[in-house]
Amino acid sequence: MLPSDLWQESELIVKDGRADISKLNIFSSLPSDAWLSNVGGLECSCRYVKSDVNRYQLLCDDDSLGDDVRLYIPLGKEIRFPQGVHANPIKIIHASLGDNIEEDIEIDDALAAVVRDKLDEMYLGRIAKEDVTNNSNNEE
Repeated sequence: MLPSDLWQESELIVKDGRADISKLNIFSSLPSDAWLSNVGGLECSCRYVKSDVNRYQLLCDDDSLGDDVRLYIPLGKEIRFPQGVHANPIKIIHASLGDNIEEDIEIDDALAAVVRDKLDEMYLGRIAKEDVTNNSNNEE
């Protein structure tokens, strides 16, 4: 779960069923395209369901989805809309790289410890000593 400070709403122009996302500063390294939280905006008139190339090819002529449901496929530096979009431009909510954050973001102590240990391992060539005193102080 990402902090709300990292979520950003953007509008994309869709042309020929394709929306270019190359200009957005997206946090694309999240697994399973989790960087893309919402397509279509926060409204109920049309819902968008994520698909992938294989599922789309398998279910190409499947009409079991309602008339108010459309598919989208994140593909490289664009989002494809095989059935078009309900509005143009279309709104998306995506995880940004935090470029526009002006305040500090509080990081949970446990997560900060994992990051610190990994950085120590990567850049110091060692693993941080285990805190056997159970007082969060690595010094003896």
